[in-house]
Amino acid sequence: RRKRDSLAALNRQVRQQLNTADNALLDPVLMAEVAVWEEEFHNSAPEWHVLTPTEFASAEGATLTLQPDGSLLSGGKRPDKDTYSVVARTDLPQITGFRIETLTHDSLPYGGPGRQDNANLHLNELIVTIVDPPGNNQELPKDIGSQPDDKEAIEAEVVSEPIQLRDPQADFNQDDYPIAKAVDGDPDTMWGIYPDIRKSHRAVFTVDQPIHASEHGTTLKFELKQLVGAGHLIGRLRLSVTASPPPFGNSVIPDDVLTILAT
Repeated sequence: RRKRDSLAALNRQVRQQLNTADNALLDPVLMAEVAVWEEEFHNSAPEWHVLTPTEFASAEGATLTLQPDGSLLSGGKRPDKDTYSVVARTDLPQITGFRIETLTHDSLPYGGPGRQDNANLHLNELIVTIVDPPGNNQELPKDIGSQPDDKEAIEAEVVSEPIQLRDPQADFNQDDYPIAKAVDGDPDTMWGIYPDIRKSHRAVFTVDQPIHASEHGTTLKFELKQLVGAGHLIGRLRLSVTASPPPFGNSVIPDDVLTILAT
C-alpha cells in the first residue's frame, strides 16, 4: 500500500508539472514573442537559386548524372575517396552565399544521402572559385560528366583565388564533425551527418565579400573533397546561390520544425 501511495503521489506531481508547463506555453506574452519570431523568420528567409551544372566530374571515376531538379546523382563505381568538380553559371547580379544539399535517393544505401554502406558521408573541404570558361561564359555541354577527359577539361579553365567563406551552418552536424570543418583549410577534418541518415541535409555558407557579376554573369567552380575513405561519399548533391543579405540560419532549420512553422 505504501508503494502504491508513493506512485500515486508521484503521478500527481508529474501531472501538476505538465499543467504548469502547458500554462507557461499559453502565456500571452510568450505567444506574442513567438508570433513576432515567426513573422521575422518568414520575412527574412533567403531566396535560393538552384544552379544547373554545365560541367561535372568525379576525380576517381564515379558516374555523376544530372537530374531534372539540378542535382547530381553519384552511381557506378564507388571509390574509397573522391573529389567532385562542378561548374555552373548564374545571372544573379551578386552572390552573397552558397548552399549545399545532400539529398536522398532510392539508389543509395538506406536511401542516403551518403554512399557509404551506413548511408553516411564526409566532406573534408569545399573550395569555390570563379572561372572564365571559353567563349565568355557560353553554355557548355551538359553531358561532359560522362566523358573520359572530364577532369582535364574542368581543370583547363582559368581559375580565381578560392572565395573566402564564413559563418558555415548546417541542419545537422555529426558529433566532432561540424560543418565548419569543411571550410577550415585542413583536409584532415570533415563534416558528417551520421546517425541522421535517410534524410536530406543542407549547409549554408556566407561569402566574405559579395561577388559582383560581370556582364556575362558569374561562372563558378565547386570542388568537394571527400578524403576520409571507405566510400564516405556524397550520393546526391545540389548547389544553390543567393543574393539575399546574410545571415542564412533560417535555411538550416530542421525539416520537422519547418513543418510546424508551415501550419
